[in-house]
Amino acid sequence: MKNKILWFRILQIALLALYIGLLVFYTLKSLENGAQSTESSNKVTDITADVITTITQKPVEKTEDFKSFVRKFIGHYSYFVTLGTVSVFLYLTLRKLKPHYRFIIHFSTGFIYAIMTEFWFQKVAGTRGPNWNDVGLDYLGFITISIFVLMIYYIIYFTKRRTKVI
Repeated sequence: MKNKILWFRILQIALLALYIGLLVFYTLKSLENGAQSTESSNKVTDITADVITTITQKPVEKTEDFKSFVRKFIGHYSYFVTLGTVSVFLYLTLRKLKPHYRFIIHFSTGFIYAIMTEFWFQKVAGTRGPNWNDVGLDYLGFITISIFVLMIYYIIYFTKRRTKVI
C-alpha cells in the first residue's frame, strides 16, 4: 500500500512539473515577437511539409493557406491539446478536491491561459496582435481531450459506484 501511495505522489509531481514546464514553454512562445514567431512557424511548416511528402510521396505546395493551417493547428490547437491533456490528468490526481471543483478549476484555468497568451503576452511582445479566434482555437484544443478523458472517467466512476450499490 505504501508503494502505491509513493508511485501516486511521484505521478502527481511528474504531472505538475510537466504542466508547469508546458506553461513556461507556451508563455515563451507567446512572448516571441512577430519575426521570431514567423520564423518558428516557417520551420514547423517545412518539417510538416517534409513529413507529408515522405508519407504520401507527393510534394506539398507551401501556400499561404497551408502555412496558416499549420500555424493554427500546431501553434494553437495542438499546443493546447497537449496542455489540456496534462492538466486534466493532473486535476484527476487531486483527490482531496471534490470532482466538480477540480473540473471547474481545470476548465477555467485553460480559458484564462488562452486569453492570457493572446491578449497579455502578445501585447508584451509588441509586434503581434491578439485575436479572439485564436483564443477560441486554443480553448477548443484544451477542452477536446479534456471532455473525452472526463467522459471515460465518469463512465468508470459511475459504473464502479453503481456496482457497489447493487
